[in-house]
Amino acid sequence: MRRTTRIIRSTVTHCHWQPDPHHTKDTIMNPLKTIKTIKTIKTINTTKAKPKTTKPMLVSAPTLTPVVPPERSERPADMQMLYDILTLKRGHGSIGEQKLVAQQLTPRNPSVIRDRATDMAYVITTDPQSDVLWCCHIDTVHAMADDARQVVQFDTATMVAYKNDNQPLGADDGAGVWLLLQLIDAGVPGTYVFFRGEERGCIGSRYVARTQADWLKTFSKAIAFDRRDTCSVITHQSTGRCCSDAFATDMGKLLSDAHYTLTPDDTGVYTDTAQFTSLISECTNISVGYYNEHSGSEMLDMEYLLWLRDRLIEQADLIHQVPSTRDPSKQEDMYRPWGGFGTSPASDWWEYGTVGNTYDSAPSKKAKAKPQHPECAEDVCNMRYRELVRWIEKEPDLAAELMYQLAEDLVYGPPTGDDLGTGV
Repeated sequence: MRRTTRIIRSTVTHCHWQPDPHHTKDTIMNPLKTIKTIKTIKTINTTKAKPKTTKPMLVSAPTLTPVVPPERSERPADMQMLYDILTLKRGHGSIGEQKLVAQQLTPRNPSVIRDRATDMAYVITTDPQSDVLWCCHIDTVHAMADDARQVVQFDTATMVAYKNDNQPLGADDGAGVWLLLQLIDAGVPGTYVFFRGEERGCIGSRYVARTQADWLKTFSKAIAFDRRDTCSVITHQSTGRCCSDAFATDMGKLLSDAHYTLTPDDTGVYTDTAQFTSLISECTNISVGYYNEHSGSEMLDMEYLLWLRDRLIEQADLIHQVPSTRDPSKQEDMYRPWGGFGTSPASDWWEYGTVGNTYDSAPSKKAKAKPQHPECAEDVCNMRYRELVRWIEKEPDLAAELMYQLAEDLVYGPPTGDDLGTGV
């Protein structure tokens, strides 16, 4: 969820990848997750005293004195790419997002799916015969008005990236962007899609699902890399089942080894592949190693991310051979109770019925009327309460997008030409 308070810009203007060998994962991760996720691949000197902190979720904040970063030639190429991605704040429509496209996607000559003059997704194909659609999103929850650059800390002892400014890191989904680019450069077969506006309600993927349905049906697997932790192959998202247990189990077995184990997980939330469940058989989301997303304590386990890249490259041929068994024409558990939504049987929320819901009540005659589509606060005020309920029920993604727009206008004021930027 997008932060709704104006973010104070950092006074440190020199952006760098700053090594910090003193912190371990224990000081920057949720301690409950630390027990499950810290691996013993490398031996860490446990005799060194750890800095005391009263907030284990956050790294203690040293003075951020600008230092000269290592020259590009001193960094491995893969780490340089990750550095370039994470040091950009990529709010939807921001200059940082434009810079990412210019630096990482445009040189690879992608096809662009557009809604009139607006780019919705960038597509790169390494093998047109492949039935795998690899997915990620390029935007973050940063505000559009934020500075494009940010300072990223790098713990060389534990291979963890994080920040000290109480703002999100943007590994959601910078890690997924980096991973897809690495697979492209390695020649892994497939079609790669970089969606826009996922953090604003899956704007790009919803548009692609609506306008490119026949093209999407040529794929049997849609695999997103936009999940927290180091263990999940998602089988359910907020709209219901998106992937068969058999496919998730097979994928987990292919990727797992002595260092990390991935297993089916039915607690997924919502990402771009949820838009394709009626078009593509297996639509999943795989952990990429970030934690505490959308918060100032967000961090990225780069050791896991590097491992995942190597496993995907090693197992690419076998991944293409995994059977796709879910029938996309049969929607299972649509709008299942989730996060308290629709859990009260006495609620009249379901009075008008919803496509795919599991309730038996027949829709009333009033529900057949086409609901209005409000585009601003005045439109909302002009709607009757029940009309607004029916519209939100029928178009939850559009409703969420409108809420983001209204919240931004309230907090930051309407966007101006300066906010949109004129180039990269």
